[in-house]
Amino acid sequence: TSHRFRVWFREQQLAGTCVSAAVAPNQRMCYAVIESGEVALHFADGPNATNWVMQTTSITDASCVHIAYDPTSAIGRLYIIVDGSANDVKSYYTDDEGVNVSVAVTVTGAGDDASVAINPMGKRIVLYHHSGDLYRVVYDPQGNVITAGSVIVAGGVNQGKTAIAWRLGVWFAYYRDGGNSLIQISSIDDGETWS
Repeated sequence: TSHRFRVWFREQQLAGTCVSAAVAPNQRMCYAVIESGEVALHFADGPNATNWVMQTTSITDASCVHIAYDPTSAIGRLYIIVDGSANDVKSYYTDDEGVNVSVAVTVTGAGDDASVAINPMGKRIVLYHHSGDLYRVVYDPQGNVITAGSVIVAGGVNQGKTAIAWRLGVWFAYYRDGGNSLIQISSIDDGETWS
């Protein structure tokens, strides 16, 4: 059988800053934004991502957000990584689409422009930069730190968003260098070494 959906694209003015988006294993779409220092999650109802339901979380004092779904979670656990106003990075999760949020876990007390990705086995990496260096923290599927925050690129990392992704056994990290060029590095050993 085949399904046909008619889609209309229209420009929309949405509230909030610093947007991040993710798709759950059950294909429910979510985007997160910062609204007046709070993290607001928006969930799509229906296959066309046209009807959105907003949930304002209890996370406050945030300047930027990045989200990722845990593909190993049967309940749709969503990780929320937040840049705080004090140049710190904190990690939260929600199992009920933001109605309840976990206690904050500090990723680093000095860093910003964080991003997060989770591989199909549940290993999670948070990427961030501080003082011109690029750092990462590696977590196991239970949330334990495997590799504490350590430099993977020393010097030459420009201010601005970072990004991390996993594909076919390889982790990819993205950042801007001092000349504002987009740089991609990769790791084939679960985030331990990068080139």
